Amino acid sequence: MKREKQTTRKSKVFCIAVICTICTAYGQVGIGEDTPTAALEVKGTDTGIPTLHLQPQSSVTGTSSGQMAVIDDILYTYDALRGKWLSVETTVLTFGLAGAVDGQDLEYIGDVELSGPMMPFDGTVVYASAIASSGQSDKVLFIDVYSDTNNVTPVISAPAQLVDYKISNNLINVDFNKGYFAKVRASAAGDPVNDIMFKIWVKWRKNNP
Repeated sequence: MKREKQTTRKSKVFCIAVICTICTAYGQVGIGEDTPTAALEVKGTDTGIPTLHLQPQSSVTGTSSGQMAVIDDILYTYDALRGKWLSVETTVLTFGLAGAVDGQDLEYIGDVELSGPMMPFDGTVVYASAIASSGQSDKVLFIDVYSDTNNVTPVISAPAQLVDYKISNNLINVDFNKGYFAKVRASAAGDPVNDIMFKIWVKWRKNNP
C-alpha cells in the first residue's frame, strides 16, 4: 500500500513537471516559424493561401477586451469598457467653421452646414478632438445625432467642452443607428469661439446578443 502511494505521488510530480516544461517551452509559439517574436506568430507563405482565417459569425457574445471576431463581413474587437463589439476600422469625420462661432452648426467637408454624413452601419463615436484659435476658451460644443434630415431636434446630443481651446476625449461613447447622420454644434451660451476645428472618430458597432 505504501509503495502504491509513493508511486501515485511520483506520477503526480512527474505530470506537474511535464506540464510546467510544456508551458515554459511554449511561452512563445510559432506556427511555421522557429523563432517567434511574439506570444503567437503565424508565418505566411507565398503559396496563395491566407495566413489566417477567422470564420465569419452572425452572432457572438464578447466577455473581455481584446477578443476578436469577424461578424458578418467586418472585423471587430470587443470593448469591455463600452460593453460592445467595435470595428477595427475607424472613420474620422471632420467639422469646422472659420471666424466667430456661436449657437450654430459647424460645417462638414464641402462647406455643408444643414446636414451631415449619413452612417452606413450602426456605430459609436469613441473619440473627439478639437482646437480653436481664440474667443471663449471653454466653449461647449455638442455632437448631435439625427435620425433623418427632417428632424429639428437631435435624437442624441452629447456635450464636449473646450479646455484652453482644446478637446482630447477618448472616453466618448455615443451610439447611432444605420441611416442616422451627425452634426457638431457650438452652444449659444457664453461668448463666441473663433476658428474651430472638430474631429470625431467613429467605429462600427455590434451589440452582444
